[in-house]
Amino acid sequence: MIWPSGTARNLWDLNPQLGAKVKSYYDDAKVSLWTELKPRIIKTMPNALLARTLSTDRENYVTHPETGEKLSPNPLPRWKS
Repeated sequence: MIWPSGTARNLWDLNPQLGAKVKSYYDDAKVSLWTELKPRIIKTMPNALLARTLSTDRENYVTHPETGEKLSPNPLPRWKS
């Protein structure tokens, strides 16, 4: 079989340019997922509402996303501007 120029051997393989773009999005998403918003940044957000979920920490949320989808019965104290 003759493969078109610039394509990979398997149909599911991305061409190098698209593969690099997808990898850059993935790398950026990983950094974003693990980056915690600092209180000084949150204070600049109008009408920010903090919520507590059933996740015990960020790692628990990443490995068990469903825990971040349920609110905790223990509310957070009110945010002081």
